[in-house]
This record gives sequence, structure tokens and C-alpha cells, in this order.
Amino acid sequence: MTRQLSKWLENYINAKAELLEGLATDGTLILNSDDNIINKIDLSPFKGSIIYFGIKNRAHFSATDIEYENEGMKFTLHNQNKSYSVYVPGYGEHNVYNALAAIAATHSIGIGINESINWLTSFKPVRQHMQCRPGINGCTIIDDTWNCTPLSMESAIQVLKDLGKSKTTIAVFGYMPRLGAAGNPEYYRIGEKVAEAGIDLVLTIGDEAAIIGQQAIKTGLNKNRAFFCDSV
Repeated sequence: MTRQLSKWLENYINAKAELLEGLATDGTLILNSDDNIINKIDLSPFKGSIIYFGIKNRAHFSATDIEYENEGMKFTLHNQNKSYSVYVPGYGEHNVYNALAAIAATHSIGIGINESINWLTSFKPVRQHMQCRPGINGCTIIDDTWNCTPLSMESAIQVLKDLGKSKTTIAVFGYMPRLGAAGNPEYYRIGEKVAEAGIDLVLTIGDEAAIIGQQAIKTGLNKNRAFFCDSV
């Protein structure tokens, strides 16, 4: 199963690398400097401009002082020895990456950074993509149910952890349909992430997602705080 997943990842990287063939020699490539998959791609054939954005590693557009604020993310953008205050609607560090990529892209076609920052404030998160809703008795529901992937699940777990400080946190997991037969290792890994994040209660739906709860228990979650459902 692990070999199947490794082969799938290898094919995915190769497919992404094919995008370089469609770029003109004077084109611009905008990349996430923190992405380990991107760092495995051989960029030497590309002779155009490469712009990096990131949080952890060195980049042309980087972010620091990241905070949750008013249903979105606030951070400081750094570019060419200048700093800017940025706010983007939508919770999660992944939205900081998205904002950095958007600013880098618009800047590359001549739009000023301050103008791009201003436009970002009007961004509306896509429905069921980390969408926050009010629940009963003052609780908050984070709806991230649209076509879940391992990366989106990881992001949702982190947002739940960050927003749920001093509160009871409950995670409900279903299966990830896009993974197919190679998916089991990812369910195990998500289970470990759940335990590491200290989520209080875990509910799983279906056989595939049950692996998440089982692995979370093995990794440290109290077995009395995991509930396994056959269906919705």
C-alpha cells in the first residue's frame, strides 16, 4: 500500500513538472518555497523568472506575525525590504499561503502590492471550504466537507485546534473519495495528527474513516473519546 502511494506521489510530481513545458522562456513561475513536493521538481530546464512565496523558508514574498482575526488571517508581508500589514478573510495558515501567492502573481503583472492587499479584503471563502457557522449553545461549526483531501483535513485539524483553545473540540471525519485504494496510509497519518492536536472528541463515519479514530487511539487519544458510526 505504501509503495502504491509512493508511486502515486511520484506520478503527481512528474505531472506537475510537465507544466514547465508550457511556459515560455520569458515566463514567470510562482512557487511555494515551503512545499517539499515542489522542491523535488527539477527546475533547471526552465529559463524564465522564478518567484517564491512562503512562511518558513526564504522567499521573495514572505509572511510573519500570523494571527487569527475577525473570521480571517492577519499577517505582515515582507517584500524587497518593505513590510505591509495584510488581512485575508478565511481561517487557516493555508489562506496566508494563498494570499502570498495571489499578491506575488498580481505583482508580477504590474499591480501594486497595496492595491492587491486592498482587494484581498473583499475575498469571499468558497462555501463548505473551512466555512464557520454558528451552532447551538454558543458553539462554532467549521464546515470543511467539500471534497476533503489529506491536506485539507490537516488544515482543518489545525484550525480546530487554534480556534478551540479553552473550548471542547470535536472532529467528525468521513472518507476521502479521491484517494482510492492507496488511501489507507493517509488515514493513519490523519489519525496521528488528530492525537497530536489534542482534539477532545472524534467521530468517524464509515470503514475508511474508522482508521483515523483507531490510529488516534493508538497515538494517545482516550478510547472513550472516539465514536465509530457506520453511516451518517
